[in-house]
Amino acid sequence: MKKNKINKLWKKFDFIPEKQRKHKFKAKKPSDVAVIKHANSFVAKRWRHIASVRQNVSIWLLGIGVVFIAIIFQIWYLSSNYYEKGSVRGGTISQGVFGDIDTLNPLYTSSPSELASKRLIFSSLFRYDSYGKLSMDAATGYTVSKDRKSYDVKLRDDVLWHDGNKLTADDVVYTVKLFKQPAVGSNQEATWQDVDVKKIDSKTVRFTLASRYEPFPHALTFAILPKHILKNYSTNQLKEGAFNTKPVGSGPFKVGYTQSVKAKDSDKVKKKVVNLTRNDNYYHRPPKVKRFQLSSYNNRDNMVRDLRSSIINTASGVGPEGASVFDGDDGYVVNNIKTAGGVYLIFNTKIGATSDKEVRKALQVGTDVKAALGLIGKQTSVLDYPFIYDEIDKSQIKKPDYNFNKAVKILEDNGWKMNEKTGFREKDKQRLVLRLASLKDSKYDFVMGSLMGQWKRLGIDVKTNIVDPADKSNNFAASVLRPRDYDVLIQELNIGGDPDVYAYWHSSQATARGLNFANYENRLSDEALDLARSSDPEVRKVKYRVFAKQWMKDVPAIGLYRTYVSIVSKKAIDLREDDSSLITEADQYSSVNNWTSRSNYVYKTP
Repeated sequence: MKKNKINKLWKKFDFIPEKQRKHKFKAKKPSDVAVIKHANSFVAKRWRHIASVRQNVSIWLLGIGVVFIAIIFQIWYLSSNYYEKGSVRGGTISQGVFGDIDTLNPLYTSSPSELASKRLIFSSLFRYDSYGKLSMDAATGYTVSKDRKSYDVKLRDDVLWHDGNKLTADDVVYTVKLFKQPAVGSNQEATWQDVDVKKIDSKTVRFTLASRYEPFPHALTFAILPKHILKNYSTNQLKEGAFNTKPVGSGPFKVGYTQSVKAKDSDKVKKKVVNLTRNDNYYHRPPKVKRFQLSSYNNRDNMVRDLRSSIINTASGVGPEGASVFDGDDGYVVNNIKTAGGVYLIFNTKIGATSDKEVRKALQVGTDVKAALGLIGKQTSVLDYPFIYDEIDKSQIKKPDYNFNKAVKILEDNGWKMNEKTGFREKDKQRLVLRLASLKDSKYDFVMGSLMGQWKRLGIDVKTNIVDPADKSNNFAASVLRPRDYDVLIQELNIGGDPDVYAYWHSSQATARGLNFANYENRLSDEALDLARSSDPEVRKVKYRVFAKQWMKDVPAIGLYRTYVSIVSKKAIDLREDDSSLITEADQYSSVNNWTSRSNYVYKTP
């Protein structure tokens, strides 16, 4: 009974008819039916009519496309008002430089690669900027005494060594005293022998000269060494110790580690790489790049190949042939920057055929320098004088023009007669022979070939002595320069930021370790060079004019061309070298803290 009541009550809530009960989950919702009806009415049935309105649809789609493109163009066009492609911080510059790296100690650096490392790692009192002007580095200025023999130099207070110690006057005094010690064997020993250096206070150094010397500030571009590290080093340790491979400096970059990279399928070292990191405490503003890799090459072809292969992204000193490889290549930028030096044909005035002044005069008028330069002449300029800049009125001192017939006449009048059988000139049964010496360098190859051809036409027999700088068994300075073992020498002379050429042409420098490679002696020239060193600017010009006239008459040398450096970089590398005029190749690093290795879109400065 109770069970029947319960069933009746339950049926009141069971609102689904009996017939539909077993199909209740298959019933469609009213909303689904409505969607299907609308889709059929407004899409399926009308899609059949699309052909009749395709023109209107096409115009509509085209309009949408035009609007979309217009929006994109507007964004791109207007962005140029506040965006520009610019250099950004970070990244690595990997630069190749010609010349080996045997030491990183500034006491002994000599090759272009070693001099580059010196500028990147160390500070100096003064430095040359990218335009060849002397500017302050670790110094803030200097004062000169009334007799112009004493210079007080003030130091910055914010120069730190890479280990965190402060650079002081003690470091400067210590460095100069090292230069003066013969046992140390520094290449700056001769410069500082007659200079007394003294600490006035922690930030002031006094240099006292034996006599007035106007170019003296230019001598203050030496690298300063850390006394607190080197004071306990012996002479041998200075030459061979750990400081030579991992020095502590105060320049824009710190030394990380060095490595030697061998050539493929060979045990020979292809290059040496010095890995440097940014000095975040650099007082002139830390470099923008984070790392700098300095790679030294003894072979310019290897350097050019590595640049082409993006193993390095910039190269300095690639030479005329190396630079020509990149002509017309939009992926690279080539800068040929003149430096304050010259390449000369230097005649030994004491021995051999060139000891005869008339032979030197014949060579002066019988050598077509412009023809000898070839590709080099396109990169730089012919150099006729012992000076680089306009120290003299050159219109008053003109080099004789090239004149083959005149050269022949000079030789004939001087007794050098042509032997028709041999094709060479002879005098007193002695053949006219010139021993031509030079370092092996691709820059000189064409020049030497042309000179030999020209001189052979004059009836001169030329014997060459070419020394490969990579050959450690044959030291050019020891075997050729010091004994003056040549008649003619092709040599680069670094004139520097001041016109003082005393070291190259004064008779007192005609010694084994001196730089007067011509052994040139003339009383008038000596007097002019002496007085020019201790005179006011206008008097100096007069004295240099006197010297240049005598130099041109005596012909101790023939100028070939002004030195230059070819710097090739991938386009992304910004070295900011436009309109530069360097004193030396290493002076390109005066602006290294502004160099960048990558670019991106950046906001324009308002």
